[in-house]
Amino acid sequence: MSSFEEKFDLAIHALKQSREAKTATLERFLAEIEFAKQFSELFPDQKEDWEKLILNAIEHVTQSLSSKSIDVEKLIGRAEEILEPMARRQRSTQFTAAAMPTSI
Repeated sequence: MSSFEEKFDLAIHALKQSREAKTATLERFLAEIEFAKQFSELFPDQKEDWEKLILNAIEHVTQSLSSKSIDVEKLIGRAEEILEPMARRQRSTQFTAAAMPTSI
C-alpha cells in the first residue's frame, strides 16, 4: 500500500469516526428527551415544570447546533477549495463508467 493510500485510509477513518461520534451523541440526546417526555407523564404534579425543562433543553441544543457549532458549509467549502486543482482537471476530462476504479 502506498504512503498516500495509507494516509488516505487513516484520514477517511478519522472523518467517519468523528461523524459517528457526533451522531451517537445526538442520538443519545434524542433518546434522553423521549424518555424524559414519557417519564414526565408519570408525575402529573411535576409534568408542567418538567415539560418546560425538556423544551428548554431541546431549544438549547437546536440553537447551539445552528449558531455555535462549526459552520459545516464553510468547512466543506474550504475543503472543496483545497481540491479545486483536481476539480479543474476533472471538468476538462471525459470519463466513462468503465474507466473509473471499481474499488477504493
